Amino acid sequence: MDWPTFREVNWAFAEATAREASKGARVWVHDYNLWLVPGYLRQLRPNLVISFFHHTPFPAADMFNVLPWRREIVESLLACDVVGFHIPRSAANFLSVARSLFDVTGIERADVDPDLVSEGTALSERSAPTLIEYDGRQIAISASAVGVATDFVEERARDAAAEEVRREMGDMQLILSVGRTDYTKGGVEQLQSFERVLEANPQLIGKVRLMHVSVSANRNMTAYEDTQAGIEETAGRINGRFGTLEWQPITLISRAIPFDDLIKYYLAADVAWITPLADGMNLVCKEYVASRVDGDGVLVLSEFAGAAVELNSAVITNPFSNLSMDQANLHALQMAPEERRERMAALRRMVQRYSVAAWGKDQQAKFERAAQRRLALAEIAEVKSA
Repeated sequence: MDWPTFREVNWAFAEATAREASKGARVWVHDYNLWLVPGYLRQLRPNLVISFFHHTPFPAADMFNVLPWRREIVESLLACDVVGFHIPRSAANFLSVARSLFDVTGIERADVDPDLVSEGTALSERSAPTLIEYDGRQIAISASAVGVATDFVEERARDAAAEEVRREMGDMQLILSVGRTDYTKGGVEQLQSFERVLEANPQLIGKVRLMHVSVSANRNMTAYEDTQAGIEETAGRINGRFGTLEWQPITLISRAIPFDDLIKYYLAADVAWITPLADGMNLVCKEYVASRVDGDGVLVLSEFAGAAVELNSAVITNPFSNLSMDQANLHALQMAPEERRERMAALRRMVQRYSVAAWGKDQQAKFERAAQRRLALAEIAEVKSA
C-alpha cells in the first residue's frame, strides 16, 4: 500500500468535511478507505459527533497487527464517538486489537440477540462490547447489520416476469451465483465444487445449470484481473468437459445485470449459491430472499459471510471445505418442497426484520446517544472548570 498517499487522501476528506460541517454536526464515515479521517477530523473540529461504520470484516489482533500502521489506524478510530460493525465478531475483534495497542478501559458488554446466535457457525458470538473508554472519552461500539430495502425489492418482484426464464430452463434446475470479481468471493472455488458435483453425480448432467454472474470491481487491479482469468478458465474447462450442443453447464456473465432483470433470475433460480471466503455482510443473499415472494427457493450461504449470522436458516457451508461445499449444493438441489418453504419463511422473517430501514434507525439512535454523552461530558467539564 502507498501509505503516504492514503494519508493525503484521508486528510483531504477530513479537511473538506471540516469546512462543511456546522458546529456540533454529526459526521458519518464509512469503511477502511477512510480509516484516518476520524482522527484528522477530531484534530480539526473537536466538537463534532463522529461515527465510523466498518463494512468489511475486521480481523482479529493476530492478523490486524501485521499492519505497520496499526496504531495510527486504531487511534484514529478511537477518536470516534461511535464505531460500528455489521456483526458482533467484528466488534469483538476491534476491541481485541484496541486493547492490544492502547489503554482501553471501562468496557461494557451485552448479550447478543438469541436470533443471531447459531451453534457451530464460524462467526457466531454470544456477547459483544457496547461501550469503551479511552483517553477520558467514551466510545460506543455498535454491531448492527445493514439490510436491503425489502419493500422495494418485493414490489419489483411482484412485477417481475420470471415465467419466461423458467420456460427456457424447461425441467432443468437453475443455480444462481452473483458477486463481484474479487478474490474474497471464492468464485473459482465455487466453480470447482460444481465440477466435482457433476463428476460424482452424472445423473445431473443436462439437468442443472449454473448461472455465474461475476462483475469486475476494479479493472485496474492486477489481482482482480487474475481472479477474472481464473473464473473464465475454470468455467471454460467445465463447459468443454461436460457440455454438449444442446446444453452448457455454466453460463458465465461478466457484466452488470439491470436490477429488474436480476429480480427475474432471483425468482427463477431454484438455488442461490453465495459462498464468499470472507465478507463483511453480503446483500445479494438478502436480495434473493426478499425477492422470493413465492416463498420458495433455497439459499446456500458461506458461514464466513456476515449475513450468515442472521440467515442461519440457509444451507450453511464452509467454502474452504470441498466436502462441505459439494454436500451443500447437492442438499439444496434435492431438498423437499416442505423444507424449502420452511427455511425460506424463516429467512424472510429475518430479512424483513433487519432491513436497511431498521439499520438506519439503529444508526440514528447511536448518533443520538453519542451526542447526549458528548453534551453531558461537556457540562461536567464546564462545572469542574468553574
